[in-house]
Amino acid sequence: MASPDTFALIATERRRLCNELDQLSEADWAAASLCEGWTAHTVAAHLTLSWAGSKLGLVANLVRARGDLGATIDRSSRQLAEQRTPAECVADLRAHAEDRTVPPTMPPEAPLTDVLVHGADLLRPLGRSVAVGPEALATALDFLVGPKAARGFRSASLDGLRLQATDVAWRWSAPDVGDDGGALVSGPALAVAGLLVGRRAYVPDLTGPGVALLVGRL
Repeated sequence: MASPDTFALIATERRRLCNELDQLSEADWAAASLCEGWTAHTVAAHLTLSWAGSKLGLVANLVRARGDLGATIDRSSRQLAEQRTPAECVADLRAHAEDRTVPPTMPPEAPLTDVLVHGADLLRPLGRSVAVGPEALATALDFLVGPKAARGFRSASLDGLRLQATDVAWRWSAPDVGDDGGALVSGPALAVAGLLVGRRAYVPDLTGPGVALLVGRL
């Protein structure tokens, strides 16, 4: 059963992101994001894909991609960006802030993580950010170190690592090292989350011997 508290976090963070996206210029929308090959516009379209994407189109793209889910999402997000302006994407994200669509087999922490990570993917190259709530950050990090995140979210093994956020009350150690062992990765929660999903752009924000170890596994 999905937690109503997590859905409330999702709605809040979607609205926070939309308020910042309202400030972007035409040039900003055309800029490259941290998602390889995607502009800021494509990322915004992707964030509405759960409800705005054609189900038939998704199936067709999945068949075309021979079952490759990543390729399917990539093609579907690009197609949606071609069909909708950035302003329409933002308006749709705001209108569906309380949407409770969750990917199959995933918990509600998955769309929460999606909006936090992809919001930063879009904004960071533009020198922008949103003040994400600490509970949302901690919830997303708990998800990213869990087993379900290994399917489509987390990019590498966490064996031998200890993770610690410096701006929220969150820390975690791999089961094989115990509470105080392991190679440390320390830094802002969003930077830790970003590296966990494979964004090397966050490496300068992080410290500890575990950073190089984790980067080597990406």
